[in-house]
Amino acid sequence: MRVTELRELLEKYSKDDLSKMMIELYKAIPKKVRDEKEIDGMLQDFQQYKEAEKIKKEKEKHVDLNDLEREITQFIQNAYKQNYIAPNRYVSKKERPKWRFKVKSYIKQLQQVPVEGNEGKRATDLLDALYEMLCYGCGYYIFNTDNPFRSIGMEQVELFDILLKRKFSMGINKETISSALKQIINYHLDMDTLRSSLFNVFIANLRTVDAKEIAIEQCHHFLMGLKQRTITPEETWVWKDDEYSRERNINELIETVFKLKMELCEYESAIRYFKSNIQEESKEDALFSLLNKLKTYNQKDYWLREYEEAIKKGIRPREELQFTYQYLKENGEFNIDEDM
Repeated sequence: MRVTELRELLEKYSKDDLSKMMIELYKAIPKKVRDEKEIDGMLQDFQQYKEAEKIKKEKEKHVDLNDLEREITQFIQNAYKQNYIAPNRYVSKKERPKWRFKVKSYIKQLQQVPVEGNEGKRATDLLDALYEMLCYGCGYYIFNTDNPFRSIGMEQVELFDILLKRKFSMGINKETISSALKQIINYHLDMDTLRSSLFNVFIANLRTVDAKEIAIEQCHHFLMGLKQRTITPEETWVWKDDEYSRERNINELIETVFKLKMELCEYESAIRYFKSNIQEESKEDALFSLLNKLKTYNQKDYWLREYEEAIKKGIRPREELQFTYQYLKENGEFNIDEDM
């Protein structure tokens, strides 16, 4: 029941009935809850209770960043040392399961710190460190779960979006974009997250033409580094020695450049870039991937052109593409039911 509905119901009762209802409700509340919520104090002096709650909320809004920074730094150090899952003298057995509540509280408090100024940067850096720690926890056991994001009730893409918004609000440049790309590619994913989803969040936070162009440049830089295997150990690419992951990262960077160019209405350039860089086992696989992306952007003319050019080159599209081609030629639009 909503509060507004409750108010309407209460208006129907007399003062005597309300008094009896209050007594019954009070008796139904467990003593532990009455003590935690200070129900007795509220009933004894409601005005004083309201003032105390107001002061309490004001205190909660004020974040002592120095104390919080020390606490978070210590917490992260203990997490990486696996002190929240293994017996140790630094984190008691009773405190270990409480890690998720600590993280939720830290994130909430850090978000309350305005982005601007030195304190804003410190808060963002701490949020960054917490995000990195949670990602690490998706690949290695540092808590009693293999999905730390689910444990704190937050999706990985959600926290990444919060982090990017703080970083980018103070200026989007080569350094901030490069840092974001490294996080997408380097960090571990939880079981509910696709790397492409993080790339989509990254793209959504690039609001200007200049930002998108810088992102294209940086994506291409990393792409060439992966292709030529010139990424140095200092760049700490997690997957630099894994061939499958290297090719996956290459393709995801190519797709990101494709999307950015499409958003800039550079359709020809986007298609050329995709075709000349994509890593696929067969030409038909590459065609299928390209046509699906063109369909996503509802680029009917480019879709038909690429399909027909592929046919001339001797590529045999799969039946799904053949059906789409036939439908598009006959109806002048894509079949929406195909995607359902």
